[in-house]
Amino acid sequence: MGIILGVLFLMWGIIILAIGAKKMSNKDLKAKSRGDNFLFEVEWLTLLIQKLPSPFVRSFVVIVGVAFSGLGVFLIV
Repeated sequence: MGIILGVLFLMWGIIILAIGAKKMSNKDLKAKSRGDNFLFEVEWLTLLIQKLPSPFVRSFVVIVGVAFSGLGVFLIV
């Protein structure tokens, strides 16, 4: 079970890194609120992150991707 979860976390981390490092534009970082989100915590966190400069947001996304990948490798080993 640990190996399966490790592989899933590793793949998810690689996907986050690929999207965060290469494909995020400034337009993606400053997206408008849709207002129909029933999870106000997610909406609040999104608005908080959008107020940061784009290099900080990109580095946050990369750190999250590395964390997922690291957890995946830890679970595999």
